[in-house]
Amino acid sequence: MLTPTQTPCLIDNKDARTISHMVKRNPESYSPLAKWRDRRGLTQQALAKRVHTSQQQIDRLEKGHVRMSLDWIVKLSQALDVPSAALIDGEAFDETDVALLKLLRHMSPTDKARLLRLATVLDEPTRAA
Repeated sequence: MLTPTQTPCLIDNKDARTISHMVKRNPESYSPLAKWRDRRGLTQQALAKRVHTSQQQIDRLEKGHVRMSLDWIVKLSQALDVPSAALIDGEAFDETDVALLKLLRHMSPTDKARLLRLATVLDEPTRAA
């Protein structure tokens, strides 16, 4: 029997930990570095190992406590297999963006210009809406 100050618990401890984990890991609050690390399924420790640093340093970089130098951007983008701009831009690229950028690297300037014209035409209906 419950006393007046007790409330029934509708979730067990495992569910509570899962919910707590989900609340703490709100993707909207991530830095671009944290978003990409999470997308790659890496812990801070695993990413730190790839770039030969400490987990604490990755945490400081993700939280913005340490300024990310060009050297860090290059190392981290290589470790995460993303373009460097993905770690600079506040709006991180998704997998399709990365695939398109990789294709663009191998295109001739003429083909790039054609693709840009095509993309502009395709984007017109969304801008008009």
